[in-house]
Amino acid sequence: MIRKLKFLSIIFVFFIKIIYANNSGYENILDEKTYILDNLYKNENITIIFDKNGISGKGVINKYNAFFSLNDKNIQIKNISTTKMTGPEYLMNIENEYLNLLSNAENIEIRGNILTIKTKDNKELIFKEKANLSVNYLNGKEFTLKNEFNNSNITIYFTKNHIYGYNNSDRYLSSYYTINDDKISIKDIKLLESSKDDKEYTEENKYIKLFANVYKINLDNDNLILTTKDKKERLIYKMKF
Repeated sequence: MIRKLKFLSIIFVFFIKIIYANNSGYENILDEKTYILDNLYKNENITIIFDKNGISGKGVINKYNAFFSLNDKNIQIKNISTTKMTGPEYLMNIENEYLNLLSNAENIEIRGNILTIKTKDNKELIFKEKANLSVNYLNGKEFTLKNEFNNSNITIYFTKNHIYGYNNSDRYLSSYYTINDDKISIKDIKLLESSKDDKEYTEENKYIKLFANVYKINLDNDNLILTTKDKKERLIYKMKF
């Protein structure tokens, strides 16, 4: 009997962990990130922010708060409250339309820096993550070089402390930190599993030389742009989803 109870307890804990993992996956990704509504009311700069306490954001006139719950890709948004400012009727109408759509949310999906909320009547709120190029924003994102070295396979992947990537058949690693959201310092570049002599100035070495000279960083839609210190060269990467 005791063994059976122990077995059932283990099974119960196992399933609780699975349920928690399903519920918390998107919460970890969303946590404290700011998204701007991109497919509707574009001139109004409507935002949404998720954190462990709920949802907050800026409507058209007012700021708002709400509670939410997640179960895998299913989302419920409840108890929306706003500040009590007033404005032109047409702007208030836009704000009410947005909040009504939000309160009708049913599904949520995240692809790269795009957050999509679908309502019960199959309407979409598509948000784009506000580009704040801090270490927290870059962490976990991967990009592919698209403007240099034709037919190359060059990638860049960020963690909180390091950059990893493929330089064609070679792998490379460096440390980095960001400065004021538009500058980046890249240090301690190392080649891993290099298939060539590191001193040869091949296509691979040309990329590493440019990469080592990068100083400025910015994001244009899904494109990550790294600019060298002399401002003569730009490495443009496409975000991978």
